[in-house]
Amino acid sequence: MRKMKWMLPVILLIGFIMRSPITTLPLMLKELAVNLHVAQSQLGILTTLPLIMFLLFSNFASVVLNRYGFKRAMIFALGILTAGSFMRLIITMPTMLLGTCLIGIGIAHLNVFMPSLVTAYFPNRIGYIRPFIRLQ
Repeated sequence: MRKMKWMLPVILLIGFIMRSPITTLPLMLKELAVNLHVAQSQLGILTTLPLIMFLLFSNFASVVLNRYGFKRAMIFALGILTAGSFMRLIITMPTMLLGTCLIGIGIAHLNVFMPSLVTAYFPNRIGYIRPFIRLQ
């Protein structure tokens, strides 16, 4: 029972972390286009890349989970997402593209890992907790 007290905030925090790098970028496309000296329409790839990464990497997330275990796999996914977020702080087109790809890869893994996390820590409350992951 003691584990569950801190796991619910962790699950909610990871849910927020999974959504914010994707949902905030479209709000900043105009300013980003000005800083990169490109047309705003050319930055559409930045909103598409995470979806392509989901397609390419979600199928392999279970391999990472089986090979490294749950905790290491979660740290791996969160580390990739964090590295991608830091890369996007450097406003050049290559770092934006690479950072966005890394964010997509990290979130693709987390999309697979999070239901398992909820099931492991809240086996009797799966239906109650899982929607909170997707609300953010």
